[in-house]
Amino acid sequence: MGLMISVLDDIYRCDFSRLEDLVVQGVHDLADLAGPSWAEYRICLKARKPKMTCLKEQEELCKKSDHIVSKVLRVTTGALEKLMESRPKLKVLQLFRNPFAIINSRTESKGYPVKDFAANAKNLCQKMFWDYQGSLELQKRFPNRVKMIFYEDLKSDVASKMKKLTSFVGMEYDEQEISSLNKVKTNAGKVSNPKVKQTRISDNAHWWRTHISMTRYKQVTEKCQDVIKAFNLTQFEDNQRLTNLAIPEMVLPQHLRI
Repeated sequence: MGLMISVLDDIYRCDFSRLEDLVVQGVHDLADLAGPSWAEYRICLKARKPKMTCLKEQEELCKKSDHIVSKVLRVTTGALEKLMESRPKLKVLQLFRNPFAIINSRTESKGYPVKDFAANAKNLCQKMFWDYQGSLELQKRFPNRVKMIFYEDLKSDVASKMKKLTSFVGMEYDEQEISSLNKVKTNAGKVSNPKVKQTRISDNAHWWRTHISMTRYKQVTEKCQDVIKAFNLTQFEDNQRLTNLAIPEMVLPQHLRI
């Protein structure tokens, strides 16, 4: 974790000298994965220049940017304290999602390397609870610089929620850009029903409720009690109530709403 924080600090200083082995071929050189800010880097690579030369050019673009944004997977929120101390302009958006939806997505995704989903749920919710506690501590230390976000809350009204989030990080709200980005890309499901993909796209926040088995639901419930209580998730007693989408699956506390 210490190395990860050190690398993040390099990125926020626009110093890419240590990143040569970390920039993965097949990721940053693909437009749909790396985004428009890496366009010049891709052009540089196609010109057959050395990777480090292209990264040095990318540094200069980075230094001219108004904002530097990183999506960091698996980082523990509490580990960001020293980085936030040294970078007073740094803000953190901690993204959460209903753990039942995550487990269902993993179950329905091809090639996900897990057989014991009960154990997977335990690890998932333990990490989620640590991140929740870490976020609360960071909020106390750094007021107005840390915000916790739930995917389900964001998807309930993307336009108005994104206005609040762009304001929080000091960016301009662009309605057209937000609209273009508000599209669901699903993993390839292993189920045979062709309607599942369309269901995921049309209601990606809640579709799990009509697909997860009651056995799997109970297994996750047993392993995720701390998260269920902290996030005020609904505990469904039977399949009829679980699949009744008129019953909300969570009533988030005020401090967890955007």
